[in-house]
Amino acid sequence: MRWFLGYEEVPELDYRQIQRLLTPTTAAIYWHLSPSALTTFVIVPDDLQVVLTQRNAEENAEERRGFIELNDQRSESLQHVLAWEKWLTEWNQRYQAYGSSKEKANGTEKKQHPWRLQMVESFQELRAILNISGIIEHLQNQPIENLILIPHRDLHRFPLHYFFPNYTCTYLPSAYSKLRLILEDEKNRDNGGKFPINDTPDNCPRLHSLLLVENPKSRLFIQGKATPLSDLPFAEVEAALIRQLFSQVTLIANPNATRESLCQSLQTPHHVFHFTGHGAYNSGNPAQSCLFLDNTDQLTLTDIIHLDLKDYYLACLCACETAMTGDETITDEYVGLVSAFLKAGVTYVMSPLWTVESAASALLIVKFYQHLEAGQLPPMALKLAQRWLKTASCEQLFEWLDQVIPQLVQHKSLQLILQDQRDLLDRMENDDPPYSHPYYWAAFTIAGIKD
Repeated sequence: MRWFLGYEEVPELDYRQIQRLLTPTTAAIYWHLSPSALTTFVIVPDDLQVVLTQRNAEENAEERRGFIELNDQRSESLQHVLAWEKWLTEWNQRYQAYGSSKEKANGTEKKQHPWRLQMVESFQELRAILNISGIIEHLQNQPIENLILIPHRDLHRFPLHYFFPNYTCTYLPSAYSKLRLILEDEKNRDNGGKFPINDTPDNCPRLHSLLLVENPKSRLFIQGKATPLSDLPFAEVEAALIRQLFSQVTLIANPNATRESLCQSLQTPHHVFHFTGHGAYNSGNPAQSCLFLDNTDQLTLTDIIHLDLKDYYLACLCACETAMTGDETITDEYVGLVSAFLKAGVTYVMSPLWTVESAASALLIVKFYQHLEAGQLPPMALKLAQRWLKTASCEQLFEWLDQVIPQLVQHKSLQLILQDQRDLLDRMENDDPPYSHPYYWAAFTIAGIKD
C-alpha cells in the first residue's frame, strides 16, 4: 500500500489518533489476518480498551461449533484462521465457476448456480467465523449507530455490512488512508489553503455538478485479440435518470470516452463523478487495475492516484468488479480503485463487489441518487436504497417504475427497456420481493468518511 499510494514511510499511529475517525455514535471495526490468528479490534469513542472478539466469545460456542473442534490440539485462534482459509477457497472456486458459466437468454442458469444458491448459507458460515454476534453484543452496550469497517487482505472482497443491518456502514482501506487527508487538511487551513468540499455539515451538501462517463464501448485484449466487453443494457437508462438530478452535467460518451479526455475532465471540479461501464482489479499488479474506456483505452490506478480530486464529494463506480479481486487471494495490503480514489481526495466512493444483474443495479443506483437529492449522506442513502430493493414487492416496484418511465420521454428506446423490465416482473408467479436475495443488493459498498 505504501509503495502504490506514495506514502514516504510506514505510518505510526497511536490509538488516540485512530479514535479521531470516530464520533460519539461511531465505532470502528478492524479485522487483522495473520498466519496464526484472525483478530478483531472494536474501537469505540472515549475508551482505550481494545476488544479482541475472537478470544472472549465463549457465549457463542454453539455458533462456532461448525469449525472449532474440541479434540483438535491446535489453538483456537489457529482453527479460526484455517476455517477462514477453507471458507475462502470454497467461495473462490464457486465464484470462478460462476464467472465462467454461460448465461442463458432468460438467466436461469446463472440464478441456479451454486455460487448464488449457496450465498446466504456461505455468509452464515462467515458470520460465525468472524464472531459477528460477539461484536454486536459489545456494540449494543454503547450508543453506536454508525460503523467504520476496516477489513484486511481478502476480507475487503466481502459485504461485511451485510452482518450489521441495524448500523450505517462505511469502509476504509486502512485507518491511515483517511487520517492522512485529515492531517493534510489541517495543515492547509493553518497555511490559509482553501477548504475542500469534504468539509461538510451533518447533512449531504447540495450536489449540483456531475461528471458522467456513459457506457463506453470497451474492448479487452484476450490472447492477442481485441474482444468487445459484454453489453450493459441498463447503463444508459441509469445514466439518463441520474442526469436529471443535476443542474450541471459534463457527459463523456463514445467516441470521446478516452483516457486523455477523462483525465482532463477530472481536473475540472465537479461534485460527483459517475462511471457506468466495466472495470477490473488486477491482483497480480494492482497498479494496472482500471476502468475500461472507449475501445482499448483505460484509466488505471496509477492515473488516478496522480490526480487531485479533493473537490469531488462522491465517485460512483458502477462497473463490474471495481471493488474486488478474482479467484486469487490477497496476500498483502489491499490496494484497488477504491483506495486510489480515496487517496486522490474523494470523500466517498461507491462501488460493487461482484457482477450484479444490470436491471437490479440500475434500480438501486437511481434510488441511491434520489436519497442523495433528498439530503441523505451517501452511507445512509445506500443503506436506504439497499433496504428498498431488498424488501420492495412487485407492486411497489411497479409504482416506482411508473414514476420514472415518463421521465425518459425524450428517450423512447430507454423507456422500452424499463417497460420490458416491468413486464418481466409482472409475469413473476412468486409474491416474494423479487430482489430480496443478497446477490442483488449486498454487493454495493460505500468507502470513505466525512471529516
